[in-house]
Amino acid sequence: MNGHFWKSKILVAIVIGLFSLMVFTEVEKAAPSTQLKNAESLSQPTVREREGTAPQVLQKKKFPWLLVVAVTLVAGAAVYYFVVLNKKYTMTTNVGTGVDGTPATGSVKYKKGSVINYGYTPASGYTSLVVTLDGIPVAASGTVTMDKDHTLSATAVQQHALTVITYWLAGSGYPSAGTYYFEKGSIVNYWYSSISHEVQVKLDGVKICDHGTVSDTYDVPCSGSFVMNDNHTLEVISY
Repeated sequence: MNGHFWKSKILVAIVIGLFSLMVFTEVEKAAPSTQLKNAESLSQPTVREREGTAPQVLQKKKFPWLLVVAVTLVAGAAVYYFVVLNKKYTMTTNVGTGVDGTPATGSVKYKKGSVINYGYTPASGYTSLVVTLDGIPVAASGTVTMDKDHTLSATAVQQHALTVITYWLAGSGYPSAGTYYFEKGSIVNYWYSSISHEVQVKLDGVKICDHGTVSDTYDVPCSGSFVMNDNHTLEVISY
């Protein structure tokens, strides 16, 4: 950035100096011509004295080409400084729920060539972090060079915990006792069976399956599925 700064300063100084020189040259050219005309007007006879002589032909005024060139150079320098050297691009950032890091959501303008650092991590209870630059997946952290307008996005998927508690006398099934994590919206299948014993399955304290209350259903397994839209507790009871 310092190189651009000094280049622009030197360029402006040169143009101003050239412009001043050209204007001074034009003034110097005009001065002798004016003095000469004044001297001629004093030495020449009056209109009455020149009666009968041919009328004088007026000289055409020269077009100020040097002034036009100077103005053009100044305008070109201004365009180069403000459009090329001071060109700015916009970084639009979208950070989803469950994502920690910088830069935050918003739009910021940066000078052309600026290097922007970014870095994101999933917050507690979230997983599957995806970071994209202009729609293309990139690393979770890195840099972006502002050579054009860019869009940076970071998203993550919420997780929910499933706690499975089993009270077995005899039986088998899945998922077994433990804590599991699922993305929000996941479907969890369960299957439990107990030979010659009643099997009950409860989800968050609410019975969702009960086999064995009648003798001919002892060997029928409890099976089904539910959606992980929150943290859940699954209890399996065999007695």
